[in-house]
Amino acid sequence: MAETFRFVATRKLKQVFLITNKHQYLVALANREKFRETVERPPPADLHPRAVAAMVGAARRQLADIESEIRAFEAANGERPV
Repeated sequence: MAETFRFVATRKLKQVFLITNKHQYLVALANREKFRETVERPPPADLHPRAVAAMVGAARRQLADIESEIRAFEAANGERPV
């Protein structure tokens, strides 16, 4: 007999910051630059427009996540914004 499961969010989840040390911070800074270059680079002409839109959208979301984590780490640890 198959059971149906229903998940209900009862409260907001606490945001967890993944950058916890200086090494991870430096890696995140490097990744931020790579994602910026990816978003700014023109896409290959042979890709379907929907594929291009999906890839660029995913890169922009990842870039926003990385920048958010960097800002949170800088605020929590007194790092100088770069």
